Amino acid sequence: MRTCSGLTSEELPAGWQERLRARTRVVAIVAMLGTEPVVEMKKAEGLSPSLQPIVKTPGRLDPQSVKVLTDRMQPDGTFEWDVPGGQWQLFVFFQQPVNTRVIGGVGVEPQLGISEAADAEIGAFYGKTVRAGFCDSLEVEAETYWTDNVLSEFRKRRGYDLTPWLPFIETPGHGNPYGPYESAPWFDGANAERVRKDYLQTVSDLWIDNFFAPLGDWLHNRTHFFNTHSP
Repeated sequence: MRTCSGLTSEELPAGWQERLRARTRVVAIVAMLGTEPVVEMKKAEGLSPSLQPIVKTPGRLDPQSVKVLTDRMQPDGTFEWDVPGGQWQLFVFFQQPVNTRVIGGVGVEPQLGISEAADAEIGAFYGKTVRAGFCDSLEVEAETYWTDNVLSEFRKRRGYDLTPWLPFIETPGHGNPYGPYESAPWFDGANAERVRKDYLQTVSDLWIDNFFAPLGDWLHNRTHFFNTHSP
């Protein structure tokens, strides 16, 4: 949803839902021996009015028992596995666009592409009247922060495969842009805390490399403010 001069539009481009579905895919299917978490549903702090899951006691998983079963997924979406004895937790991880729209926007939505098109008209003001830029509000809502190349980037940056450890990375509240709330992780186990730190470090690295650094470079190239002016 975009707003401009008090007007609101709900119109989306043709084929939008089809494009979202085309980008949805199974990332991994993982099984481990372990127990279920103890969860309460309660009102969390912040702006969200809905009940939120609060993990009181994480499920306990045994990483030594992990089985990566992704290759058992058939082209038609069916999955078969002869479950061994014991209490197993089965996880299916899939990625999809969050279908989040701009909310509460006022005036013209600032996008680099729009600004580049305006260079010819306002470029003479960069570094003078237009001295700087800023990111007003970064609200990215997701159960788990992800992108197409997270697994390959994680292996390159951290030196091991994240796939067998995926059940450990999520903690309720971390992806809530309206005020993260306190909760234990869904599942815990040996080395799980290290994996969560490595995952969040990789997310941070990717935010810097793919958002903040390009935005900073774009601003420096046009305003010259940060390079040539003192506070």
